[in-house]
Amino acid sequence: MQRKDVKRVSFFNKTVAFHIDLCCSRKLFLPKFQSCHNRNYSYSFKFQVAVVDINEERGMKIQRTFEEAYGAGCAKFIRCDVSVKTELKEVFSQVVFLFGQLDIVCNNAGINDEDDWHKTLNVNLGGVIHGTLLGLEYMKSGSVIVNTASIAGIKPFPVTPVYSATKFGVVGFTRSIALEAFSKKGIRVNCVCPGVTDTDMFNDFIRLEHFTEEQREYFSSLSKQKPEVVARCVLDLIEDDSAKTGQVVKVTPKDGVEYLTFDEENLVSHSSSQEEKSKYDSP
Repeated sequence: MQRKDVKRVSFFNKTVAFHIDLCCSRKLFLPKFQSCHNRNYSYSFKFQVAVVDINEERGMKIQRTFEEAYGAGCAKFIRCDVSVKTELKEVFSQVVFLFGQLDIVCNNAGINDEDDWHKTLNVNLGGVIHGTLLGLEYMKSGSVIVNTASIAGIKPFPVTPVYSATKFGVVGFTRSIALEAFSKKGIRVNCVCPGVTDTDMFNDFIRLEHFTEEQREYFSSLSKQKPEVVARCVLDLIEDDSAKTGQVVKVTPKDGVEYLTFDEENLVSHSSSQEEKSKYDSP
């Protein structure tokens, strides 16, 4: 019989899956049950993690890392293309069947392909939307959904406009669905917007063919934060019961973690001044 205090976590991930998952297991759940932890793996683990990724080799590596540290059965890798609705729905069904319930979902899958912009839309935005809607269908009151956007989703980023559009969509979708999700299901939906982070995705980004050498050197010179910093931000947000549903959190190398507020009354304004031109920063 499964105990009620066991947490079931599902990460729909891409670049930072490994870091978020390990940080989650050590920092979020285990400290509450340290007396139950031993290296013989004879205890009943107090968390279960489903890692969902299209990369099977990486996903299995994460599962093995968990099981070596915390015992067989604490983690399950499930291969899935999050842009395919039938696959993602089957994942949710499988996770609930295996674990009995689902408490936390992190929609984190992301790509940056300006040429195949349909694919970028379907993964970055479609995957988040469908993952959130499925979370509302399968999860119970008190659960948390965290969607990963980017600072390219809170200010324009001209060098990759499609990527930026998907991240603006993630922010807007999260804020728009959050109130109904909480009022009808008691589920908190939040959004994290990381700045420049030292991931494979960012390193691939600065090698894009349409970049000039000057642009490539500029982005390469930017200060980068470790993925663990973003992971810690996600975990703190999950544990922060005072966080409002719809909260958008920015985490950057320069400013650290910031809970953002939006001035709704002044969103539509007209200015004749041509001097107020935005300076676009990098995501």
